[in-house]
Amino acid sequence: MLIKSINRILQKNYSILSTLKADGKTTTNKGDLEKNGYCFEYFTFSNTTPKMHINYYCYDQGFREQENNKLILVHRNLDDDLSPSRY
Repeated sequence: MLIKSINRILQKNYSILSTLKADGKTTTNKGDLEKNGYCFEYFTFSNTTPKMHINYYCYDQGFREQENNKLILVHRNLDDDLSPSRY
């Protein structure tokens, strides 16, 4: 039951981020995600950029926090992560 609940949250988060990207947006704000029901505690991956920014991903869709609750939407290439040569 716990796994199903978490998967539902991740699917909703993914849907929200995907919809924003599909609409051509490259930035948004934290309030817009919260208003749509985004749950910031759940994500599938995070990384730190060379400039020390932290990206939070829900599968291949993600965001990076900026000042004033502004978020930059980012995309991650999962093909690179799932490549057989990586393992």
